[in-house]
Amino acid sequence: QRAIDSGDVEAATEALVDLGRLLLRRDPEGARAAFQQAIDSGHPEWAPEAMVGLGHLLRNQGDSAGARAAYQQAVDSGNPDWASNALVMVGKLLGKDGDAAGARDAYLRVIDCGHADWAPPALIELLNLLREQDDLDDARTVYRRAVETGNPDASYGLLVIGQILGQRGDAEGARAVFQEAADAGDELAQHELAVMSRKGPARGPYRPG
Repeated sequence: QRAIDSGDVEAATEALVDLGRLLLRRDPEGARAAFQQAIDSGHPEWAPEAMVGLGHLLRNQGDSAGARAAYQQAVDSGNPDWASNALVMVGKLLGKDGDAAGARDAYLRVIDCGHADWAPPALIELLNLLREQDDLDDARTVYRRAVETGNPDASYGLLVIGQILGQRGDAEGARAVFQEAADAGDELAQHELAVMSRKGPARGPYRPG
């Protein structure tokens, strides 16, 4: 509280964001007020973080539209870290609400920007969505884009391509793709090959980590 009342905008705004995080679950209204005060400060770093925090709060309360609006504020802020974080969350919400095209666009924006922290989870989420939609062509395209942008989880694209082929009954095609990923050290692909050797390709939604 001393930091908030100090008159030091930097310290006060950071303290408001920390307070919002602290109150997120035990006092949602207090958290909302703290985040909103930080947002109103217009601070280039802490305000976008508060926008994301507010989005999390509203998402936890089941307010999907409000959460999307808060995340979109962070996207529009231009802060590269929090905008990328927010886009991943927007993609998740849109996918949950049935807007697969909107979710794809959000994830692709993060993947294409190559953000070190957020491009990998955006890639995972997008590939999982494409597997659910049985979209082999786009899975291949996304995999190539991930390789081109140096995404460290690019090999997950091979895993998903193999799973889609398996879902379509192309066991040999799936095996070849899994082998390519396994040769690159992908442990999940190695698992798929082991499963195939026993009873055919596994189809579960595996995720790295």
